[in-house]
Amino acid sequence: MVIHIFMLFFICAFAGFLLETGFALVTKGRLENRKTMYLLPLCPVYGLGGVALIAVLGPFQNNWLLMALLGAVCATAVEYIYGFLALRIFKVWVWDYRQVRWHWGGLICLPFTVAWGLLAVPFISYVAPVLIRIASYFPLAASWLLVGLFAIDCICTTRMLHSIGSGRPDVACPVIQPAA
Repeated sequence: MVIHIFMLFFICAFAGFLLETGFALVTKGRLENRKTMYLLPLCPVYGLGGVALIAVLGPFQNNWLLMALLGAVCATAVEYIYGFLALRIFKVWVWDYRQVRWHWGGLICLPFTVAWGLLAVPFISYVAPVLIRIASYFPLAASWLLVGLFAIDCICTTRMLHSIGSGRPDVACPVIQPAA
């Protein structure tokens, strides 16, 4: 069961990377490296958010308005906590909403809170059941291999984030920026 939750996390983190890459392509007209891990094409905040949405919103599948409201709150809470911890622990901005109207501390903002709420409904209604089925099909050995690769990547990413946060100019990442 725990390994299936990790696989859901992994699938959502990869889907988040694809979503971020597509968002950058649409809004900036060019491909950007939007991963937030050093090695793997993952955005773990989407993995955490996806698993949290599945856990929290599952019982409310028949109430789209409640799913949207709770989805907005849940996803924004995950986004805030993740961004806050990255800023406090590593002294880096994993995203920066300070230029967006109605932001709170640059870590969350009203436009994305609304977007997360609107995306929560189709995610829970249509996407999550498919992801849960996909996660259950992964062989145990492949799942553990991904857990190992992710653990190695976490170590590498932590080292990179400490380097960025300490102001070393030789380590750069287009999404992750040093705190001012």
